[in-house]
Amino acid sequence: MTAPDPPPTTKEGLSAYISTHPSFQDTRSSSSPLPALYSDLSRQRKSNPAGYRASVEWWKDVLLDVTFRGVQFETSDTVQDRTIFTLDESTKARWTIPSVGRPLGLGTVVSDLATEHVAYRVSSFLHSSAPIALPASIIRDRSGGRGLKSYIPTPSGVASTLLLTPAKFLASSLYTLTIGGANDDESYSADEQLFHKNRGEWVLLPLVDRIATTFLARFEEEASISPLACLMTKGEFAVRLGEICEKEFGFGVVGDKDVDVLLKYLSRDLNRAVRQDSLVKIFLQGQSPTRLTAEDMSVITVKETLRKLDLQLISLSQRITSLDSSIKTSLRQNQKQLALTHLRNRKTLQQTLDQRSNVRDKLAAVVAKIEQAKTDVEVMKAFSASEEVLRSVLGRDELRIENVERVMDGVEELVGRQGEVEDAMKMTSGDVDEDEILEELKGLEREKRQEEDTKRLQEQERIPEQNKVNQTDPNPESKETQDKQLEDDLQARLDRLRLSTPLPTSPPPQPKSNTTTHPAHSAIAES
Repeated sequence: MTAPDPPPTTKEGLSAYISTHPSFQDTRSSSSPLPALYSDLSRQRKSNPAGYRASVEWWKDVLLDVTFRGVQFETSDTVQDRTIFTLDESTKARWTIPSVGRPLGLGTVVSDLATEHVAYRVSSFLHSSAPIALPASIIRDRSGGRGLKSYIPTPSGVASTLLLTPAKFLASSLYTLTIGGANDDESYSADEQLFHKNRGEWVLLPLVDRIATTFLARFEEEASISPLACLMTKGEFAVRLGEICEKEFGFGVVGDKDVDVLLKYLSRDLNRAVRQDSLVKIFLQGQSPTRLTAEDMSVITVKETLRKLDLQLISLSQRITSLDSSIKTSLRQNQKQLALTHLRNRKTLQQTLDQRSNVRDKLAAVVAKIEQAKTDVEVMKAFSASEEVLRSVLGRDELRIENVERVMDGVEELVGRQGEVEDAMKMTSGDVDEDEILEELKGLEREKRQEEDTKRLQEQERIPEQNKVNQTDPNPESKETQDKQLEDDLQARLDRLRLSTPLPTSPPPQPKSNTTTHPAHSAIAES
């Protein structure tokens, strides 16, 4: 009976990144770029310059990618810095591929990043007072609106670029001539010497610039509402930075070194912040940077106290909830004395919570008044600036009263002269014949009457046609109506005929008799 297969281990950190990156798949294939990428790049510098350049660029992009993703180490339990790459003895081991070996060119890659001012040692970056000149690549990416996309490649994009570009494919073809194995004498390798020389932590400037510029853009949208939002402690800055990074990049916790690096970059290189110990002031676009004043420090102190009170209220509420649960448990277990103790503690905490809530409400009201006063100051500055501009404009010679009156008098005079010119032109255009106008009006009236007569005749011609259409109307109701009218017309005609022609009256009929009438009787009757 065969043993069951062990459950698959869940990869995380750098192992998970390598397992999903196309360039690290099919490492035994002849078309895999890894042999050239993992070789001693210092030897490629002379033997294959094109392949050397392609390999260095690939490593730059990948190192930037794993640093920003926070996967340069094997574990994700601790907070990892998103702007700092660490080069130490364990770096090669983490990047080791069983069928290829360990990367031999990391020292050369980091050295190249430093030469191009893309990477700086953390210590020199934080302690240098001279502003850092941005590399042309960052300026180009900013102007093109691409941010860091040229530095953060998609895995498929890196692999396809490396495999399809002839110069980069040449690096892979010359693998057998340039690769250095694990048994080589590394004491004479230039890359190995650079590796030992460049060990330590390196600030990757493109990553710093991406996070800093994104933070400023999103922070300005929120800070424009509240004038006190720009004043904060270092801890509050870290929280605000984490909130913005969570929305934009998907990681909400920023390391302490990242916070120090970003504050240094904002204050020294972008001139958008000032830091004094643990106090920070951010400047919006167009504002002139100034040092922290005593008023600024007081505002930050009040805000920080308010924040601590909020944390205390949350903690007290949680402890009261826990004591409520303990009291119920003690009563269920008939531990009245213990329940009484919990109840006393709960009462004390409730009193403390009420006191802290009152203090917090009063302090919040003070902060609201300060914010309103700050807004009023800004409004008055705007009024003052507008008053100065209006005074300057009204003080110009063009708007002096005497000049305005002179100009208006001149305009009025010219308008009058223009009217005289128009009147003169009308007089010289000739008199109008009134009789001719009346005759023309009569002609227009005749034309109008003719048009009306023509229209009336057309209407009369259309009436019989309409009647004819009505006679052939298939509607039964209209047919019955027409028959009724025709019957009524016939009846009326008959009535008129009866009245005009009286009918003759006949003599009453004589009764018949079997006796013979005497002629004399008949004659008498007729007479």
